[in-house]
Amino acid sequence: MPPPSKKPSRLDIYLQDVMIISGCSAATASRKIKQVKDALGKKEVQRVTIKEYCDYYGYDYSDILIQLNLI
Repeated sequence: MPPPSKKPSRLDIYLQDVMIISGCSAATASRKIKQVKDALGKKEVQRVTIKEYCDYYGYDYSDILIQLNLI
C-alpha cells in the first residue's frame, strides 16, 4: 500500500491501539509495548511510535493508520 497521503494525527502508539490491532487484553498490550521498548533500547519514560511498533511486528504502517482511524 502507498504511504499515507496526509500526516497521522499523532505519533505515539497507545495501549488501546495495540488492543485494537492485536485483539488482546490490556496486560498483553502492555507487554507488547514493553517488548518493543526493550528491543529498541528505550528508557521506561520514552514512548514507542506507531511506526516503530509496525516495523517491529511486521505490520504495514498505512494499514494500521487506517485501522486506527488516524488518516
